[in-house]
Amino acid sequence: MSQGARKKMDYQEALAELKRALAFGIHPSLEGIGHLVSELGHPETTFVPIQVTGTNGKTSTTRLIDALLRASGQKSGLYTSPELIDYTERIEIEGKRIAPEEFARLFWHVCDARERVETSGEYSGVQITEFELLTALALVAFAEHQLDFGVLEVGLGGRWDATSVVSPAVAVITGVGLDHTHILGDTIPQIAADKAMIIKPGSTPVLGAGLSEALPVILQRCEAVGSHPRIVCRGEEASPLIEERTTRIYLHETLPNPDTLLVTRFSVKTPHALYENLELRGPAYQAENAATALTAVEAALGRPLHRDDIARALQSISFPARFEVIRKEPLLLFDGGHNPQAAGLLAENLKLAQCRPVVALGVFADKDYERIIEALAPIARDFIALEIDHPRALDVNVLAETIESFTKKPVLALLKEPTISDIVEITQNQPVLITGSLSLYVLLKSYITDIY
Repeated sequence: MSQGARKKMDYQEALAELKRALAFGIHPSLEGIGHLVSELGHPETTFVPIQVTGTNGKTSTTRLIDALLRASGQKSGLYTSPELIDYTERIEIEGKRIAPEEFARLFWHVCDARERVETSGEYSGVQITEFELLTALALVAFAEHQLDFGVLEVGLGGRWDATSVVSPAVAVITGVGLDHTHILGDTIPQIAADKAMIIKPGSTPVLGAGLSEALPVILQRCEAVGSHPRIVCRGEEASPLIEERTTRIYLHETLPNPDTLLVTRFSVKTPHALYENLELRGPAYQAENAATALTAVEAALGRPLHRDDIARALQSISFPARFEVIRKEPLLLFDGGHNPQAAGLLAENLKLAQCRPVVALGVFADKDYERIIEALAPIARDFIALEIDHPRALDVNVLAETIESFTKKPVLALLKEPTISDIVEITQNQPVLITGSLSLYVLLKSYITDIY
């Protein structure tokens, strides 16, 4: 599409152009995004970047960092992925989603820059990907709004992710598990090595709790670039770093809650301060993400945070598709966890919430779905097998057979084109958990009135 004769683009045209770019897949290189930001005048240099990667917890931690920055008086932008329903979810400016009109206007500028890049001799034959276009759009939006900070969630890995065009002031790694093994590597150390590449000279690395097997590789990267990391430890567990660079989280209690199923009370001792008796609506793992985010924001600001600001951020934060209560009575819960680690945490927290739901499960065929089912089976009243509307979806018959091999009883139903109405009708007012993939979130579109 030639941009030269065009002066603007509407939102639907932007979506169509993104769909075309999606076909170009993933390129293991920063060359495309590098040329693109150069043509756009290097918007990534106009704000202080904080970059977040990890197998689990990265989206929640990214959101918490942004909320804490804004509560502390900073102008902050947020870039997350993937979207749950709509592309505009990926970019927030000072706590508000980018409007479709602004998305389209800025996307036109990005596409114009792409055309100049792709027709130049120095970038011959390579197509810029969907994620590179979206990342460039976010960077341009942050620059245009003259933000103090931009908080960027890595899409995949770290080494070649388009967000790695920035040189982060703070580089956060929330955790490392076996996911995307066909791209990142077959072992925890291999995956950790890829994620650790977001740590660059001048960055302050912040390492989440429970990195265990991944930690030696990440610390090697810190040493190689001369960065001084900070780490989150649970309670009084041994820290690999000196105490002045260790954050400690103390979980006090996680209790059932009528609105959010669970509320967690905790304290955090960071290199700067002790924050006692904090409260967050959600499972205990979100409190650990909050401790990581607190440490990251302290590193970014170079000072402790005010307790009232922290409380305000924790009160305002929501976690779409993470232990999200869509409807209270009868309970409809959504969790986008798509690997065994996430499924295990989900099961643990449902036990704490004293909730035994019917599990409506849909997964991708390239996920470790047997271990996901194994983790969920003990807390499931029954299962419904779903087939996601996606080329990578696991066949519903294979899924049902696998579930039945673990539970030793038949699934309630097999749904190839599921709807919420189908699931509710089958479960007959029992509590329901929909899980296994973020792609299932589109089923909830009619229930989420604040998105459309």
